[in-house]
Amino acid sequence: MHRNSESFSTGANIGPMSSLELYLMGLVPADEVEDIDRAVNATTVNISKGLFEATEIVSITIDDIIVEHGERTPAYPNTQRDFRGALILVTLELPTDDVILTLEPTHKLLLAAGADCI
Repeated sequence: MHRNSESFSTGANIGPMSSLELYLMGLVPADEVEDIDRAVNATTVNISKGLFEATEIVSITIDDIIVEHGERTPAYPNTQRDFRGALILVTLELPTDDVILTLEPTHKLLLAAGADCI
């Protein structure tokens, strides 16, 4: 989350997975999960830029999540290690070459194997 004065931006959701996502998948232990910022009473400022305003930002810890929902079962490191993924493009029209090129890094990531994928 990016902070800019009193506006906040979530940024693009295209990078590596968050520590919470990795924990939920069973790939890291709970003590490696970073705190999560939550916007309270958020309203959109500029949807195209991902900007919003909020009355406050509160931090949620993995301990808060575990108290509310319980620990992940099975717990790390006794978790699944092999996953299957899919890349599906749904369009109303034939996609342009530029659109297809934007999907190439994700496609390569899904084809990769090993710890470098996360």
